[in-house]
Amino acid sequence: MPRPKRKPVSKSKRDYSELRVLIPIIAFFVLLGGLAYWASRRQAQQERLTPLRVAGPAWIVESPAFADAKRNFEQRQPESVIETKAADGPALIEKITAKKPADLSVGLTREQAAAVAGRVIAWDDFFDTHTARADFIGAFLADATAAKRLVMMPFVGDGVFLLTRPKWLADAGVAAPFETWYQLTVAAAKLTKGTSRYGMAVDWGEANAGLSYASAMQARGAAIAPAARSLKSAAALDALRFWSDLVSGGLCSKDTVAGPPAARKAFVEGRAAILWTVASARQEATARLGPEEVGCAALPGSEAHGTAIVTYGAVIATASKQRDLAQRFVRDHLLSEPFQRALAESAMRLPTLRRNYANLKGGEWQMILRVLQRGAGAKPHDLARLDRVLVQDLTPAITGSTPPNEALAQAAKDMAGSAR
Repeated sequence: MPRPKRKPVSKSKRDYSELRVLIPIIAFFVLLGGLAYWASRRQAQQERLTPLRVAGPAWIVESPAFADAKRNFEQRQPESVIETKAADGPALIEKITAKKPADLSVGLTREQAAAVAGRVIAWDDFFDTHTARADFIGAFLADATAAKRLVMMPFVGDGVFLLTRPKWLADAGVAAPFETWYQLTVAAAKLTKGTSRYGMAVDWGEANAGLSYASAMQARGAAIAPAARSLKSAAALDALRFWSDLVSGGLCSKDTVAGPPAARKAFVEGRAAILWTVASARQEATARLGPEEVGCAALPGSEAHGTAIVTYGAVIATASKQRDLAQRFVRDHLLSEPFQRALAESAMRLPTLRRNYANLKGGEWQMILRVLQRGAGAKPHDLARLDRVLVQDLTPAITGSTPPNEALAQAAKDMAGSAR
């Protein structure tokens, strides 16, 4: 049989099928053109914005607290945009001293700020009714000063305290705070007896030894500057004998005194009940153990005399093209309660303004505030050098191989010699 002839497709149906193919293609190119136009408009808008270039360590500029501060600043200053660059140590110093420096550099220590004092503005005229000098904890302002100039604006800090395991203290019948060094020794003995752990661990080693020494001196009401002279003092001998007695009495392991990370590791792993360290170490411990398992107590005497502190500040390069914007960002955001509270509760960094302690949660913040407000901030101007000398000369005395008197005499000699 012959096959039936197919009816010819009408012209209107052919046109419709062609349109079904063409319409998505046309729509795609229209959308592509729109996106390109939007991107070019956005780029042009970005190019018209005034950049505030900020450099600092990653723990600051990449933190959620800084991201919130950046977003809030850009909302208030829609004509401006913050550009961040992570840099620490020597790299951060390079960004301040470069031909085209960052407008604002954050997270410097006093030693770093003093090294670039000739390249940054002084903050002495910064204060007004909004941020008065009296609002700041004096120790942090003192630590930010070099050659009688406030070379950096302190916006966050740290301090030396005792971290504790509260449940272990309660089980041993030990109560913090400790009024005297003898009470602390007795507590360490009770926390050691009948257990597989030590009662105490001390953060020692380079980057920690100087602060441990400075806090021991400050809590005893003793001067630490110049460091060479302080090493010859009765307070220095008392502190060294205290550490040595902990080790010789079996209340502290030699390695948790002599090794930089060993003490913190022993604490979080349950091999030490009390840890002498900076407050920020609490966050590391609570991340492992939980907030209920970690307490904070003052060193004996520090509620009367204060403790060693570390300050992290902001500097504005004299060559900065956005000095007004930089000051505004520091005043309205880095010194604000939300920013300082966020860093305090997430990283246990200490606010530099007294008023910003009022609403903090999750720590013994009022005790910490009382300690920080006592006395000047104890930290030698040559902390890195002191670290090396202490590790080299005092560790043998702490671990029992050198008499404390001889170790201190050698340390004083080495400090005096290296200072020349």
